[in-house]
Amino acid sequence: MKHQIFRRLAVVIVVLVSLYLLAVITLPAMFPGTMCALTRAPVEEVRVLIMAVNLYKDTYDSYPPSLATLGPPAPGQSVSSGSSGLISAELASGVWLGYTFRYIPTSARGRKSINGFRIIADPITEGPKKHHYFFDETGVLRAEKNRPATSASAPTHDSGCTCAAPEDFVGAQM
Repeated sequence: MKHQIFRRLAVVIVVLVSLYLLAVITLPAMFPGTMCALTRAPVEEVRVLIMAVNLYKDTYDSYPPSLATLGPPAPGQSVSSGSSGLISAELASGVWLGYTFRYIPTSARGRKSINGFRIIADPITEGPKKHHYFFDETGVLRAEKNRPATSASAPTHDSGCTCAAPEDFVGAQM
């Protein structure tokens, strides 16, 4: 019974995340003059990872040991703490949408249990409108242009857009 509830919850989450990602991809195309040209996809994927990490922690009473454990189980297998099915296989691979995603579990000095995490998203190839992202259990998403983001980086806006100059916006006239 508990597994059926968890399975149904996982399906609902996957459907909601899929619909959310569809909206994230299509809405900027519908309203290009007001949206930041910086890709929102990595920010949205970081948010998917955050949701998955928190759901995993609530379900299994610990943070996941790796990014792969958040991914789907092998065909014919049921979800478990080793493959929770909370994110897509592509995102669980760590390379998706032109970015590398890293989940790094952390523990207090001298302790073996995981008591925190970091999520880092870096572009595979650098570009003028590509950013590096950092998130940890403090709840603040941070970003950097042209260098890896850290806990000391500036926080991003809620949208993940870190646009500061007019040329960073789609439809901006130079």
